[in-house]
Amino acid sequence: MTGDGRSRTVRDARGTIWEIETIVAPASWATALVNDDWSGLELESADAKACRAWLAAQEHDGWRVIDVASDAEGHPEEPWFSWSADLHGSSWRGAELLTYLRERAASSGPNAVTSSAEQRRDDQEC
Repeated sequence: MTGDGRSRTVRDARGTIWEIETIVAPASWATALVNDDWSGLELESADAKACRAWLAAQEHDGWRVIDVASDAEGHPEEPWFSWSADLHGSSWRGAELLTYLRERAASSGPNAVTSSAEQRRDDQEC
């Protein structure tokens, strides 16, 4: 699974650059993905197996889910129904989906490479 093209980079206080990307996955996985709370998914259910497989693929590429996307007012986004949920990791064709935020370290340290937009902004601030 890949992101939907809405991505950006941010730099934390230690100089690490993080890629932040939005992705779509089943809403029923929210607590497992964001809080590592699997109590809402039966361990042997098809949904739990699909979620674990999806997570393994994300972690293999260095990504981790950090939150549910927010609306313009900062409230968590509401789930929506799709008959194409199977394209987003669901074990069912039709299911409710959510947009999630995921991150991975792009680089670290004070000498980390920045995007050209960040370099231009840094140059303008000097």
